[in-house]
Amino acid sequence: MKVSINIIIYNGLKYIKPCFDSIFNQSFKDFEVIVVDNNSSDNSVNFIKQNYPNIKLIENKENVGFARGHNQMIDFNDSKYILVTNQDIILEPDFLEKLVDFMNNNNEYGSCGGKLLKMRMDENECDGMRNFEIKKTNIIDCIGLNHTKGYRFFNLGEGSVDNNQFNEPRDVFGITGALVLYRRSSLEKIKDSHGYFDERFFMYKEDIDLAWRFKNNGLKAKYISNAIAYHERGFSGNNNQNLIDKINRKNNDKDFLSHLSYRNHLLMLNKNLKSFNLYVLIEETGKAFYYFIFKPKIFFKSWNEFLEMK
Repeated sequence: MKVSINIIIYNGLKYIKPCFDSIFNQSFKDFEVIVVDNNSSDNSVNFIKQNYPNIKLIENKENVGFARGHNQMIDFNDSKYILVTNQDIILEPDFLEKLVDFMNNNNEYGSCGGKLLKMRMDENECDGMRNFEIKKTNIIDCIGLNHTKGYRFFNLGEGSVDNNQFNEPRDVFGITGALVLYRRSSLEKIKDSHGYFDERFFMYKEDIDLAWRFKNNGLKAKYISNAIAYHERGFSGNNNQNLIDKINRKNNDKDFLSHLSYRNHLLMLNKNLKSFNLYVLIEETGKAFYYFIFKPKIFFKSWNEFLEMK
């Protein structure tokens, strides 16, 4: 099997059919689909079993997060390539073919991705039945990861209208974990005691950390401009909102996501930054000052956990 398509499901029932149908409609056919369900409560598991019985399904008894869930799937088989895919993704039919073709002919690249555009799934009701209408847009979601001189990371192109300004392939710092094709041998090269994806992160910025480790090991990333997919990003979807609500209740902390972001940022810098410069000093001083003054609880909690982890 050349490609393993790995998807984490968490209360994503409304996404499963459009996502899976776009996968099984791919022009490239040499793949298998592996799904980790992170203890969904919305009938996602039963829907998959009834409608996609040939999919390999791992049912976790708790939500183990993005990093550990994907590490489970990466070790599930020995495919040459691994497509990490969010549940709220729809692929154009030739998406996988174009990425695999590039990787087959460019061994120096550890990962690649395509043009990710935003989409919406609008809910409507007809004859008492809930339906979801997919609305694809020409708004860029992401074409790759990049950073400032102070290592503040961002999604390239996010929010801009696609006016063909990103129609040329290019090398990028890395590819967003929402949809990325990895070379297995590259993942094996950067794997450490915390896994391929660092399981200490749980969720948030683990894809940037992985891209940075690729970079530090001489592995390049490519944006493939004519490989198109769609993504419903943000916390409007049930999958993400339910997860954040559950985390907030568990931790009794409405700022838990901010804490996770800041803590993981510190851990990522400590792991991957080879040397400080003036831009990093200014960026980190400003960030620390903001959290210390305006969110002191997050500041101390993040630093305490970071120091314990490192």
